[in-house]
Amino acid sequence: MRWWRLAIVAILVMLGAGVAPGRVPGAAAVGQWTTAASPEGPGAGRSGLTTLPDGRVLLTHFAQGGGAEARRFVAALYDPATDRWAATPAPDPAAGFAAPVLLHDGAVLVSGGGDTYPGGPGAPFITAGAQRYDPAANRWTPVGALARARDRHTATLLADGTVLIVGGQVGVGDGPSPALASAERFDPQTGQWSAAGALAAARTGHTATLLSDGRVLVVGGRVSDDPGAPGGEVLSAELYDPATGRWTLAAAPLRTHGAGHSATLLADGRVLVAGGDARGPGTPYLALTEIYDPAGDTWSLSAPLRQGRYGHTALTLPDGRILAVGGSDSLTELYDPARDLWVTEARSPLYDGVATLLRDGRALLVGSAGAALYAGSPADRACFAETGKCIAGRFLQYWREHGGLAINGYPLGDEQIEILEDGRAYTVQYFERSRLE
Repeated sequence: MRWWRLAIVAILVMLGAGVAPGRVPGAAAVGQWTTAASPEGPGAGRSGLTTLPDGRVLLTHFAQGGGAEARRFVAALYDPATDRWAATPAPDPAAGFAAPVLLHDGAVLVSGGGDTYPGGPGAPFITAGAQRYDPAANRWTPVGALARARDRHTATLLADGTVLIVGGQVGVGDGPSPALASAERFDPQTGQWSAAGALAAARTGHTATLLSDGRVLVVGGRVSDDPGAPGGEVLSAELYDPATGRWTLAAAPLRTHGAGHSATLLADGRVLVAGGDARGPGTPYLALTEIYDPAGDTWSLSAPLRQGRYGHTALTLPDGRILAVGGSDSLTELYDPARDLWVTEARSPLYDGVATLLRDGRALLVGSAGAALYAGSPADRACFAETGKCIAGRFLQYWREHGGLAINGYPLGDEQIEILEDGRAYTVQYFERSRLE
């Protein structure tokens, strides 16, 4: 059978399906990036994107650092139908600008935020302010204040419409900013803020994910904003129950993700945690991924990213796959939960940025150098009850074009990486009468 395998390999290479070491074939068609209109003058700083119920996207941006544009809160609205940006009112940053979250009534809540940069025209600050943006009135309105000024916290919309604020950091000037263990809760109906208990570990740079059962999973983070602080990574995970208002420790992740990772709820109720920076400055970002199962309070390692990522956005596409984009690199990756596999997509035009999913299924990425739109291709997959296995991507394309079931037979296993006779790594899949590489 060796001649048959070699013939298949030769044809696959000619078709471009031969896999170099470390590369895994993706979907049959690769998604595409196109340049979008850029918002005016965001500069360098921190941004948030929120997709509104009417399909427009709210950009909230805090320009920080030296120069005349320092410490300036900018807001703008993007209309995907026209590919145009429109300015919105932007109050003083001290009124709160961080952690945007979409409320049930279609408004957007921002809270806290700060600038510890010692240069520039203004003094460093961290605010407890909070405000609400009403898209219909195109207006920002103050909505009280946090009990504790904080920055780099998370804001999670709960099932009952209230918002959970978790952790973050305090401190201004040149020294490190210690993390907070406190949590707060905002009720949009009453406009009131209330305490929401305390975590077992103070953390900043963590993630907070709303689970299918209404609880919130908080993962990772650091004890301060100093990545080089010894023992600064927070390994633990915690659960908040809105019904009781209590925090409990969850099973700890198998590896520490530090700050800058993503946590995404999968369709089956599990949570995919990917990337981060847990090893301090000057070391590569993590390609590590793992999955938390709330039903059993357990963690399991999953397929790694194609390369390390930090500060990226992980978006759930309409077909259930996860798009990792922005942050530390222009590389775009897709995760297929059905195959536990990351594949490389086309590179985005931007090196950095934050992203959001549009109502039409595309993704909008906004960075310091402009904006771009991603349109994905649907996953191409064929599954067989006879063996319980599936064929996807270029393997499916080749299988169909070269004899299908009659010549190759049913798939006997999933795609896997093997070191073959030439000492190189290939992605292979076994069938009843062939092996595709």
